[in-house]
Amino acid sequence: KKNKIKKTDRLIGINVNASNFAKQRRWPMENFIKLTDSIIEEYGKIKIVFTGSKEELFHVDKVVKPIKRKRNIVNLAGKINLKQLAVLMKRFKFFISNDSGPLHLAVAMNCPTISFFGPETPILYAPKNSNHTVFYKKFRCSPCITVYNAKNTTCKDNICLKAITPKEVMNDINKRMSRLR
Repeated sequence: KKNKIKKTDRLIGINVNASNFAKQRRWPMENFIKLTDSIIEEYGKIKIVFTGSKEELFHVDKVVKPIKRKRNIVNLAGKINLKQLAVLMKRFKFFISNDSGPLHLAVAMNCPTISFFGPETPILYAPKNSNHTVFYKKFRCSPCITVYNAKNTTCKDNICLKAITPKEVMNDINKRMSRLR
């Protein structure tokens, strides 16, 4: 089977989605593409596992399609259930995700994470220990999704997430990978 996960594979999980409830929580697609290409270029034999529900498959495919080295990609969006995802998270070296349900599942599974916050506050919702890196740029308008506005926002340009660069995320990944060797 194409791009099958073997027991010996080193895995990194990526969730490019946030629920339809708040798409503003998505780090830009092009950033996920650049980051994935950088990880593969730097670490060669690593496998990148993309996750998501059937409803999120279209969005995941838009990220996966332009990635250069497809042999390093396993797209499981719409192909596994929540229980299977939880089991798989035990194998991830770390899980990269927007602020979303899968991020919190990874934390519950004791999987190290890298996460992106902006529209919602990391003060209340981000993982809290040293296994987790939280990227957050404090803009005047951030957080814009709060209990004070019934979690409704008028934001059309999530500059708070666009300000987080693939390069700074890659710097964190390089530190993590050097500790894993």
